[in-house]
Amino acid sequence: MSGWEDTFDKRNIENILLKIYMNEYYINHIINRNKMKKQILSVSFLLFASIAFAQIQLHPGYVTIGPVAYKTNYYTTAHGSLYLTNDNTSTNFFQFDIWNGRIATTGNWCVFYNSQTSTFNDLAVGTVYNYSDSRAKRNVAPIKYGLSSLSKLKPVNYNLLKNPSGQADHLELGLLAQEVEQVMPELVRTDDEGKKLLNYVGLIPVLIQSIKDLQAEVEALKAAAAK
Repeated sequence: MSGWEDTFDKRNIENILLKIYMNEYYINHIINRNKMKKQILSVSFLLFASIAFAQIQLHPGYVTIGPVAYKTNYYTTAHGSLYLTNDNTSTNFFQFDIWNGRIATTGNWCVFYNSQTSTFNDLAVGTVYNYSDSRAKRNVAPIKYGLSSLSKLKPVNYNLLKNPSGQADHLELGLLAQEVEQVMPELVRTDDEGKKLLNYVGLIPVLIQSIKDLQAEVEALKAAAAK
């Protein structure tokens, strides 16, 4: 080989070696940077986990969340209120305020319903108080229902189906929501699945008015008999 060819080959070799070195350096730099990122993420996760799990304490047979002591016979004891939702943009929620014992759900509509068996749950309580403050009511007027409306209702006995298999529960008595809806539609509500729900408490004002109607008839008969 001539001197020129020898110099050309050496320069090519040097350039190739330099490129290999630079590529190796660049690759190592990327690898080290990725390792550093992973290390930073790992440390961040550990810090977050430490902060989060610092509020969770494990006791023999019990778990507590927040600055609260565990209660005997209650496996989990939590401090604070509870708010559940689908995501940040959803309007569906379930809210439980522990400090005052209040429950709130989507659309002010709390349903005790077993979605797995498609059945409504029974509710047993001591006393039920309905919100009826006059300050929260507008357009107050006498009801248009009375004895004549009440006489159109048909009380019935029935067995309520408690599960999808068609198994009936014990014998009950009441009204059919579809029939009540034809007479007093204000007392019937239809849920998202098309099920009819009846406000039995709403019948109380109708019963009171019916008694008044009967009393007026009795007084009229007494007045007629006295003549």
